Amino acid sequence: MPKGKLKTYEVGVIELHLHEPVYTVEPGAFPIASSIARLQIKQGNVIATLLHESLRLDDEIARQLLLLLDGTRDRSALAQELRRVIESNARVPDPEKETMLKGLATDLDEKLVELGKFGLLLA
Repeated sequence: MPKGKLKTYEVGVIELHLHEPVYTVEPGAFPIASSIARLQIKQGNVIATLLHESLRLDDEIARQLLLLLDGTRDRSALAQELRRVIESNARVPDPEKETMLKGLATDLDEKLVELGKFGLLLA
């Protein structure tokens, strides 16, 4: 192994693995999240990622999205379900709901990428 790579590994800049990762940072047409993470998010806001790290997920929209990522919904269906969740949430004031609903399509894509970067989406 070249010295440069070894040094970057030693200081934690890169990680070395003996196998292909089972996660993806690019969500597919029907995104699916780790079943362990989906189970854990029902019980609290700390979940295990596919990177073998613990993650505290306080963002309510991200939490709800994670529950929906079972591989049976495309982005349109995910947006529809999230819209229903936002509209039915009595804790969110109406003006804030309107803002959330206006940017839902963009926010959905951003959240999916974010969940992927956290190591929560299956390849």
